[in-house]
Amino acid sequence: MRFILVMFAVLFSSSCLFAEENQNLIWYQKDFPPYVIVHGSEKGKGIDDQIMQYMIKRLPEYEHSFEEANYSRISNDLKNQRHGITTPIFKTPEREKFMFYSAIPSYLVLPNGLIVNRSDKKKFQPFILSDGSLDIEALCSAKHFVIGIASERSYAGILDDMIRKYKDTGIFYERPGAEYLGILTMLQAKRIDAVFGFPVEVKFFGLENELETLRISRMVPCIPVYFGVPKNEWGNALTDRLDVILKKEGTLAEFAGYYEYWLDEAGKAYYRQIVAEYYSVNFNTVIYKK
Repeated sequence: MRFILVMFAVLFSSSCLFAEENQNLIWYQKDFPPYVIVHGSEKGKGIDDQIMQYMIKRLPEYEHSFEEANYSRISNDLKNQRHGITTPIFKTPEREKFMFYSAIPSYLVLPNGLIVNRSDKKKFQPFILSDGSLDIEALCSAKHFVIGIASERSYAGILDDMIRKYKDTGIFYERPGAEYLGILTMLQAKRIDAVFGFPVEVKFFGLENELETLRISRMVPCIPVYFGVPKNEWGNALTDRLDVILKKEGTLAEFAGYYEYWLDEAGKAYYRQIVAEYYSVNFNTVIYKK
């Protein structure tokens, strides 16, 4: 009888520890302003910093903690079934092998564009198409401009194609990704003609009055961003909880607002149009009240 009681105590203790472990949730943070801001005066005020806090308040059943990590470390942890979550994350076939995503995107981002000096915008007018976007192939083939890029950074779509195609022609000026502000400063000083980058990066660095982001033709109008978790039973249960919160009225509008903050007025108007169309077509959901 005593043996049975001891075994029961051990099993009960083990089940409690297992349950406690299952309730631990690690939020990974990669310093990627203005999405996640880990250092400096704006720490914790990034787009996804605010999204994390929003979700944490609505997931009281979990014990939450934070860990700073790069994407390589995050991927390895999730491959190893660690109880963590990452945002922002794009959906890719490679990541889907080891990661579950929220069914609904938490928000949409505008693709990389061509950042130029507002005072020099007229130089790019010959390459602007009737829909207001820029023909980047024609601009690159002209070889009259020097475009700043960050090394080891993917810009997606046609921009990566242009970098590969014209990398040996001298039209690209490359600096390490950590020195992205340096590239924008060179643009501001007119030492280069343009820079590839996200529209939200201009405002984060306080250059929205001097610089403007031009939309590029043949880029997707928007890219959905998701929550990513390990591909296991625990992760599947967590995505179910995330999707319940995302479907509640006001959540997606709140998250879109975090992103909108970093756009200029023209960018905000365009973004609202893109977001409303995306969710109404893909999820039959209107996130902005009329």
